[in-house]
Amino acid sequence: MQTAVLLAGGSSRRMAGVVEDKILAPLAGGTCAFALCLAAFAQSGCVRRIVVTFRDAAQREKLAAIASRTADDLEVLFVPGGAERRDSVFKALEAIPAADDEELVFVHDSARPLVTAGDIRALDAAAKAHGAASLAHPVTDTIKRVGNSGSVPELTDVPRAELRAMETPQVFPVGKLREGYRLAVAKNLPTTDDAAAAALVGLHPALVTPLGPNVKLTSPDDFETVNRILARRASPTMNFCPFRTGIGYDIHRFAENRRLVLGGVTIPHTRGLDGHSDADCLCHAIADAILGAAGLPDIGHFFPPGKAETKGMDSLLIVKGAVEKAREKGLAVGNIDVALIAKEPKIAPHIPAMKERLASVLGIPTDRIGIKATTNEGIGGLGRGEGIAATASVLLYRE
Repeated sequence: MQTAVLLAGGSSRRMAGVVEDKILAPLAGGTCAFALCLAAFAQSGCVRRIVVTFRDAAQREKLAAIASRTADDLEVLFVPGGAERRDSVFKALEAIPAADDEELVFVHDSARPLVTAGDIRALDAAAKAHGAASLAHPVTDTIKRVGNSGSVPELTDVPRAELRAMETPQVFPVGKLREGYRLAVAKNLPTTDDAAAAALVGLHPALVTPLGPNVKLTSPDDFETVNRILARRASPTMNFCPFRTGIGYDIHRFAENRRLVLGGVTIPHTRGLDGHSDADCLCHAIADAILGAAGLPDIGHFFPPGKAETKGMDSLLIVKGAVEKAREKGLAVGNIDVALIAKEPKIAPHIPAMKERLASVLGIPTDRIGIKATTNEGIGGLGRGEGIAATASVLLYRE
């Protein structure tokens, strides 16, 4: 039976008192680091047993409550942690039956809440192919070895291509890792990760790059980073998609005794457009394009026709509302392109004014707004001058 060890008994001393227990402190979405780690392993399908190390009885009770909600189909064992990480891992490995010595064990720091089920599956495959595996990422900073000669240290470059920052989970056969930790404990050897203990018995992991950031909660600032990433993940379709596109379309018939408003500009004409609001089809098309790109319902949902508060409404306010709804999802307008279909009146003289009005609510310069017009060449109702239609496309980007 494959097992995961979740280390949860740390002291959180580097949190400087900001949080009492970093793995139980609330994160974005109302969850916590321990729950996220447990859920990732449960969803991966790679393990059937979880061994959790804990600090004290009060923490154990909280961890057990989370486990009952998150991983009720897995066998969960609780083991008191030790004075150091090394001691906690060894005690957890000792709790795994000897009959499973040939099986794989995943060791993970619960302070890394961003690990995903996909990461765990990739590690499982790599460990089965190579005997052991670990998450690790390339080092991008320039690293120098610091010498102690003189008052100014002597610096020696360390080639970045040879360096990897080790992460967890790390995966090894239970028996070999247990033996490595037995040696580390007996000889009081510093082992800051599981690969160091496995190396004592000649075992080295294949390295797997994580699918996304795998930040460790070490200092208070790390909570801000983790929460920002979790907020992005809360909208999965946007997680790896910094740009969103949308299209909008609207059409209105001409009506007597109505003013004609397009793009927020009143245009002199014998007739206006029929509608509950000011019937500005250009603005309506833009608003629908923005809402669509953000994955939201159309303008009828947010500005229902027939309501007293939307009677005669300035449609620039509808566009402004769409921009605000997109902003709530972390998206801003990049550019807009609109096509008007109208036999009459002439649109071109009014385009600069339209751009100015639209720019003020879209929050972009006029050179990111395209407006053009066509007559429909006499085809259909639009070609005969029975009304005006507008199509709009928009690019949104993550702020």
